[in-house]
Amino acid sequence: MRVLGALVLMAAALFATPAPIGFVQAAAAQEQRSSFPVAGTRWQGQVRWSDGEYTEWGVLFRPDGVLEYSYNGATYDNGRWTQNNSLIYWHTNNNFALYSGTVAGDTMGGQTQNQRNQVGIWIFKRAP
Repeated sequence: MRVLGALVLMAAALFATPAPIGFVQAAAAQEQRSSFPVAGTRWQGQVRWSDGEYTEWGVLFRPDGVLEYSYNGATYDNGRWTQNNSLIYWHTNNNFALYSGTVAGDTMGGQTQNQRNQVGIWIFKRAP
């Protein structure tokens, strides 16, 4: 729960400053994380961009490294993902947007940036 609180604080900082400087590092400093492999798991959450855009997402971290993701009524499978302990990285739309963050139990979150230099944050919970 402390990870989610840290992510909410960082979300507030995102909209108060031009860029989420040190987002992942700040969250890491606040709590010791436990992680588990996400391969084959589904998650649901949201992505918020600094321009105010907000989308609800569903993702599947396929064991073959492909990320299936859906938002705004469409599903895509043009993403790739990788995990290193509690750190997770993925990209969507052939590297149009890059996502990095941390996994802590049934919650994960982090920051994103796209090729238009827009920045944002994302927070997901493991789906049942």
